[in-house]
Amino acid sequence: MKQRIAIVAVALACTLAACSGSSDKASSDGGSAGGGGATTTSASKGGSSGGSGSGASGCGEYSPGKDGVLQTFCGGSASVTFESAGTSQTIEGGTCEVSGGFFTLNAGVITGPDFSGAKPDYAGILLPEDDGAFAAEAGDAVASYAIGGTSESLTELSGTHDASGGSFSGKAIGGGEVKATFSC
Repeated sequence: MKQRIAIVAVALACTLAACSGSSDKASSDGGSAGGGGATTTSASKGGSSGGSGSGASGCGEYSPGKDGVLQTFCGGSASVTFESAGTSQTIEGGTCEVSGGFFTLNAGVITGPDFSGAKPDYAGILLPEDDGAFAAEAGDAVASYAIGGTSESLTELSGTHDASGGSFSGKAIGGGEVKATFSC
């Protein structure tokens, strides 16, 4: 199963590098609800462009191919909310698509090793293409995210999805369980 997760993780990385993005600005505004904190990252809705993302208003200073930025997904309608340890964090402005036998959701800014500073917010989810339930035992679903400059990867995902959204839970590599809901 670990080999299958590794293969899926490589597929996720390849999918992320090959997907087209947009170029709208991602911004964060923090808040709190009840006892836990909530963070929402949203994208401005104007001026998205496909391909490498060189539109007029796009992810602000984040331009694919410059300063360690690999790809941007900031002008779409998808959103994902991660919940862990009493904290809820949402990233908006993403895209959903089916490619290579997988359902993918990408939102935010993907950076590479040449990027300096705090990582911008990003979420990448790779699920089985077929609508319906998926189980951790199959090893064919992974997710990773960076919120507030901190990255996390999830394994052993199980849940359900269709073309309009879904939910899942998984184990964080850094420890603990994370739940997520998303819409496209």
